[in-house]
Amino acid sequence: MSCRWIIQFLLCGTLTFFGFAPRAATLESQKLAGEIMIIDVHYHINWWVSPTEVMAQMKRNNIGWLGAVGPTAGNATQTGPLDLAPYVEVLGKRFILAIGQAAFGRIYREGGVSALTDEANEVYQRLFATADESFTRGRAKGFGEIHINNSNTNPDPAFRRKIPFNAKPIVTMATIAQRHGGFLQFHAEDDSDTVEQLKDLAGRFPAVSIILSHCLESTDTVLIRGLLNQFPNLFCDLSARSSLFFFAGAPPAKVARYTLYDDASFRPDWIDLVDSMPTRFMLGSDIFRQDIDFDKVIAQLRHGVLANLQPASIELVANGNAKRIFKLTQP
Repeated sequence: MSCRWIIQFLLCGTLTFFGFAPRAATLESQKLAGEIMIIDVHYHINWWVSPTEVMAQMKRNNIGWLGAVGPTAGNATQTGPLDLAPYVEVLGKRFILAIGQAAFGRIYREGGVSALTDEANEVYQRLFATADESFTRGRAKGFGEIHINNSNTNPDPAFRRKIPFNAKPIVTMATIAQRHGGFLQFHAEDDSDTVEQLKDLAGRFPAVSIILSHCLESTDTVLIRGLLNQFPNLFCDLSARSSLFFFAGAPPAKVARYTLYDDASFRPDWIDLVDSMPTRFMLGSDIFRQDIDFDKVIAQLRHGVLANLQPASIELVANGNAKRIFKLTQP
C-alpha cells in the first residue's frame, strides 16, 4: 500500500484500500441497518460498566442479546475474577454466557505459554471438572474468548502468546462443547501453522460451531473464503476491525492494514465476501478498554458494515446467524 493511500485513510476517514473507492450503500440497506436488532457476539463484561448500565446500552442501541466471551480483568481493587452473578441476574437470557477466558488468562499470567498447553494445570482441572455441570444447567453455552495466537497484533508484549490449536486443553474444550452442543470462540491470527492447526480442529469436531474472533485478524479474503467453504462449522466475528480499537501511537501502516470498516465504509473485497457467504458472519463490539465508546462501535457496525451489505444479508449478519448458532429464543 502506498503512503498516499495511508494518508488518505487517516485524514479523510475513508477506506480507500488499494485504490478502490468505497461502494455506496443503498437507501434500503441504510434504512434496514439503522433499525434492525443486533446480537453482539463479542461483548466483554467490564468492571466499569454496571449491570444496569449494560442493559441501558442494549436498549439504547437495539441489542437483543450479547456476550459469548468472558469478562475482562477486574480493576486494581479486586482480588479475584469479576463476579458475573449480578450481570446474569439483570440480563437473564439476554446474556450469552461463555466460560474459560478467565481461567485461560490466569494460567498464562501465572505460568506463561508452556502452562497453557498443560492439561494437568490445576486451573484447567477445576474448569473442566465443573464445565459439564455449567452446560447442563444452562449456565454456559460455550468457551470463549480463548487467545490461541495474538503474537503479532497485540501491542502489549506481556499479553502476547501463541499455542497450537491441537494442544490437549483446547481439544478438551472442544470435546466438552461437542458433548453439549456448545460453541468455541477463538482469538487467533492467520499464521500458516495456526491456520493448519485450525483446520485439524475444525475437521475433528464438525458438530462444534467455531467462531473466529476478528476473523483471524486477517485481510486475506481468499484465505477466509477457502476456510469457510471447507469447514461449515467455522464462522467469523467482525469485531474490532476499525481504527477505534488501536492504541495511541499505533503505526499508520498497521492501522490501515487491519482496518476493514469505518463510520460509513466497508472494504469492497470484504463486502463481496460477506454478501457471498452471509450465513457465516456475525457482529461484535469487543470493548476491552474504557476509552472505546460502545455506542460509536455499534454505530460503525450499523453504518459501516451492515449498511454496505445487500438487504438479504443484513438480517443474517445482524442477528439471524447468532440466533441459530447460539440457539437463542426470545428472552
